[in-house]
Amino acid sequence: MILFFYGEETYQSSQKVTQWKNEFLKKNPTGGGMVIFDCDEECNIAHITQSFSTQNLFAQKKLVIVENLFAHTKAPEQKEIIEKLEQSENSDVIVFVEKGKVRKNATLFKWLDKNAKTVKENLPLEGNILEKWIINEVKKGDKKIETNAVRELILFVGTDLWQLSQEIEKLICYTKKDTIIAQDVHDIVHGRTDGDMFEMIEGIVSNNKEKALTLLRKQIAAGDDTFYIFSMYAYQVRILLRVGDVKQNGVNDKDVIAKLLKLHPFVVQKSMSMLNNIPYTKIIKMHKKLTELDYDIKVGNRDIKTALNIFVVS
Repeated sequence: MILFFYGEETYQSSQKVTQWKNEFLKKNPTGGGMVIFDCDEECNIAHITQSFSTQNLFAQKKLVIVENLFAHTKAPEQKEIIEKLEQSENSDVIVFVEKGKVRKNATLFKWLDKNAKTVKENLPLEGNILEKWIINEVKKGDKKIETNAVRELILFVGTDLWQLSQEIEKLICYTKKDTIIAQDVHDIVHGRTDGDMFEMIEGIVSNNKEKALTLLRKQIAAGDDTFYIFSMYAYQVRILLRVGDVKQNGVNDKDVIAKLLKLHPFVVQKSMSMLNNIPYTKIIKMHKKLTELDYDIKVGNRDIKTALNIFVVS
C-alpha cells in the first residue's frame, strides 16, 4: 500500500506520519521493519529502493517513510524508484511525504497520483475550516472552546497549525474550566501580539492615545522586539487599507472580502468595524506617517522607540 502526502501545510502531514508510526509500533514494539528516510539530510536512492524489496524477519510487513524526495531527484532517479515500487510487496506500507509545492508534471508525481491508495494535498487552513480544526483539537483534550475564543486565538497566533497546536495545548493544560473563553486566550496565549495590535490601532483611530500608549508599553515590557512591533503596526494598517480599498469599490460582504484578500473573515470583520467608525482618509494618513517614520529610522534620524511613540500620539 502506497500513501502520498504533500503541500504547503506541513503539520497535517506530520501528524499523519506520526499516526502511521504509532500504529506500526503497536504491532511491532521493537520497531523492526520501520525505515525512515529524510532526503533533506541524505538522499541515497539505492538505499531507498532497496528498502522496498528487503524482507524483514521481525515483522510481517514493513513501514517505509520517504520524506522530501522530489526536491532531490530528477526524472531518471524517479523512474528507478517507480520500477522498484512496481516490484514491491503489496502488504508493505510505503509513505511519501513532501513539504511545500510539488511539480505535478514530475515523473514520480504522476505515477503516485495514479497508483497510490491515498493522495492528499495539504493546503493552509482558512476561515470556517480552520475554526473547525481548532474546535476539534480542543475536543481531543476533553474541553470545549467558545466561538469568540477561537477567533481571538486565530487573531493572536495566525494560521500556523504548528504554533496553534502548541497554544491549544497550553490552553487545555492551564484553563481549569471545561470551556475555554476569549479571556483565557488573552491571559495564556502570547502569540504574535496581533490582538494588541488591533486594540492599539483602534486606540489611535478613536483618539484614545492613553490606551494606545499603555498597550505599546505592555508590548515592550513583554519583551517584544521594537522593530517587530513597528512592522506589525504597519501590517495592520496595510490590512485596513486593503479592506478599505475593497469597500470603496462597493464590496461590503466580509466573506467576499476575506476571499478576495485571502484574510480570515474575523480579521476582515474587525477591520470593517473600525472602518465604519473612521474616515478611510485617516487610514491613508496613518500609513503615510508610518512610511515617513520608517524612512527616518533607516537613515538614522530617529530611534525605533521614539518613532513608535510619535506614531501613537501624532
